[in-house]
Formats: sequence, structure tokens, C-alpha cells
Amino acid sequence: MKAGLQQALSEAVADLPRLLLKKLLERKLEEADLKPTRKRVRILTDALMSGKCEQIELDSDDDREVVISFTDDDAKELDKSARKFVEDELPKIVKRLPQQLARSIIKTLKATWPEHKAWEQQTHQGFQDRLADRWGEAFDLLGMLLTISREIGEDFHRRRRRSRARRNRHRTEVLARLHARACQVTGEIILLMQAGFADGAMARWRTLHEIAIVATLVAEHGDELAECYLAHDVVESRRALEMYKTTYKDLGYRPPPKREAKRTERIYQSVLQKYGNSFKNQYGWAAKHLGKANPNFADLEEAAQRSHMRSHYKMASQNVHAGVKGITDQFGMLPDSPAILAGVSNAGLDEPGQNAAITLNQITFLLLGPRIQLDELVTMRILVDIQKQTIDAFARAGRKLEREVKRRQAAK
Repeated sequence: MKAGLQQALSEAVADLPRLLLKKLLERKLEEADLKPTRKRVRILTDALMSGKCEQIELDSDDDREVVISFTDDDAKELDKSARKFVEDELPKIVKRLPQQLARSIIKTLKATWPEHKAWEQQTHQGFQDRLADRWGEAFDLLGMLLTISREIGEDFHRRRRRSRARRNRHRTEVLARLHARACQVTGEIILLMQAGFADGAMARWRTLHEIAIVATLVAEHGDELAECYLAHDVVESRRALEMYKTTYKDLGYRPPPKREAKRTERIYQSVLQKYGNSFKNQYGWAAKHLGKANPNFADLEEAAQRSHMRSHYKMASQNVHAGVKGITDQFGMLPDSPAILAGVSNAGLDEPGQNAAITLNQITFLLLGPRIQLDELVTMRILVDIQKQTIDAFARAGRKLEREVKRRQAAK
């Protein structure tokens, strides 16, 4: 677009001498009692611009000889017209050209888009076919694991809704909701991998890992911690409300409803009174049980005995934030590739795939416990076996890709 804009502007400036000369010649022809037709003006302009202007024949109603001469005043007039153009007309052209050029380009894009879209779809279908050939077995096994987990979650939710038990009701609700969200996130991970977005899939596994940490702590500490976790909703609501108050004017939005703000503040103050001042922090719901006034997520990982996954979590965070590692160390990039990844890739899917299988099972196992009967034992055995097969399938596909890349590099 920049090149097109510059070209259009250059053409407008390049035509300036001819345009100014045409206007002068029109006046000169009228002074010589000759009608300034387009043909006559063009012939004279071409001749003067080429420097061949000693004697020029024009179509005429008579045979008289006409002499057109240029004086110093004519030169001054040309100079004045050029200055006026630069000062008055050129800024208007510069202002008008981008809009005109943009409309022209958009019109061309819309006209050619169906053909380009069809080409992109055909190209992407070929990529997906190759991706399925390489990673299809692993995708299928992870999908199978997800289907079983969803069925377990549905059965758990059905039994929870029928039950009238009051004991551990908060724990049961939190685990059911966290497991449902874990299934949803795993589905997103699978779709991202099937589309060739390894880094996006790893970023979503980061969320899955966070769900697993919270679910582990709730399952371990029981109903009291689960109740704190649910009560912390008003802390998050109040934080969002306070942030909205500082930005709504700049965004052109309406102020928050006063009644809603007062209600949120009233509930917020009541939970602080009940759980203590540390409850207002990001992970304040876990402060009492962890024995820390302001715990961070690393503290939650340690309490859940998942600190060994810290490095994986940090790697996944690279694809969430705008740090330099997010552009220099991507899962979807092939080793030693000079390219910059701006779209899909068939590389790097083993890491998010294996992590998703392990973490989803961890969350599902929490739903099956703590009173495990024979049916649950069989289900857990099935989940463990499919998890192992899933991990192996992703690992095999990843190793095969590495060997192929090394062979191609050695052949260069």
C-alpha cells in the first residue's frame, strides 16, 4: 500500500509541468484567435515537452501562419502556478490520495478474495491431512480420554444433583465445576493441536494446570477451603468493578450502577470481616490453609505437591505474555529454521498433548475419590492405560518428526 501511495503521489507531481503548460497554451491559442481544442493543445504540449518546437503544423480553417512566443511574464506565470500548486493543491492531493487508494485496494481485495480464499482452504486442507497422518493416533487417544472424562463428570453431576447430603457440598460443587472446565479447556487444546497451533495449545494447558492445582487443594482441604474459594468470587468482582471505575470514562461507557456497586461493597466487607484482611489478595482464599498472608501461585503449586511442573508452567506462560521468549523459543518452530512462525506448524505438538493427558487425568481422579469402589478402580485403570498410550503416541510422532528434520538438514 505504501508503494502504491508513493507511486500515485509521484505521478501527480510528475504531471504538474504538463498540466501547467497546457493551461498556458490554451490561453496562448485563444490570444492567437485559434480555438484551444484538445488535439491542438496536446500537439503543442508534446512538442514543447520534447524540445522539438521550431515549426508545428496544426489543423486550421485558414492557411495563415501563427507564431506563439513565450515572454518572461509567461515564465513568471508558470513559476507562480507551480508554487500555488505546491502550496494549495498538493496538500489536498496528499490528504485525498490515501482514502482513494484504500478504497481501490479494498475493492480489488473483495473482488479477488473468493479465489484467494479457495486457494487458502485447499492449502490448509492439505496441511491438515498431513498433520492427521503424523499425529492422528495421538489426537484420537487424547480425544478418547476426554470423552471418558466427560462421561465421568456427567455421572458425578447427576449424582450430586440427586443427593440431599449437606456434608462436603461446597467441595463437591467446586470439584464438579473445575472438572467441567478442565474438560472444556482440554477440548480447546485438542482443537488447537488439530489446527497446528502448538504454542496456543501449550498456553491453554497452562490454564489446565492452574485448574489442577486449585482442584488438588480443594480436594485435600475439604469443604472449608471450598467455601472460601466460592466466597472469593466477590473479591474478584470488586476488583473488576474498581478497575472499571478507572477506565469507563476513557472507553466512553456508562458508570457502574450505584446499587450494584453498593451491594458488591457490602458483601466484600462482610467476607473480609469473616475471613480476615488477607482474603482480599489474589489467592486470599488459600491464605489461612497455606499459613501465608499473601500466597502466590508458586505457593499453591508447592502445597499441591506440583512444584516439579513449574518449568513447564513457565514455558507455557511464554505463549501467554509478550516476553521475548514468546518470539524466540516457540514450540511450533522446527530446529534451526530461519523462518518466523506466523501461522500453523506440524511441530511441537508432543509437549502440550502429553501434558494435557496427564493433567486431565489428575483432575478426573480427584472427582472419583476419596471413597473409591470397584467400578472407580476399573475406570481409573482404563484412564491410566489410555494416558500411557496417549503419551507414547505423541512421543513417537515427535521423535519421527525430529529424525525427518535431521535427515533433511544432512541432505542440504
